[in-house]
Amino acid sequence: MHHIVGSLGYPPDLQMASKTLNIEERFKKITNKAQGIMDIDHYSKERTDINFDLINRKLIILQETIKNTFEYITTNYAKIAWDKTVEV
Repeated sequence: MHHIVGSLGYPPDLQMASKTLNIEERFKKITNKAQGIMDIDHYSKERTDINFDLINRKLIILQETIKNTFEYITTNYAKIAWDKTVEV
């Protein structure tokens, strides 16, 4: 969890790319706000032979975990505001 007070932005691992990522105008107006960024991406330092079945199983588990986390940490207000019409 990254705690920030200021303009809406990106988690630290995306800040280098933020020069090429666009923030919608409605979000640029939000300044000096306390916010938390839940960084839920994943990486592994484990080195193994390529096994596509294992990779597929790990990705399915990871996707389910991220989906559940996202559903848990977002408020009903946010889901309505974002007009959540697609399954994450």
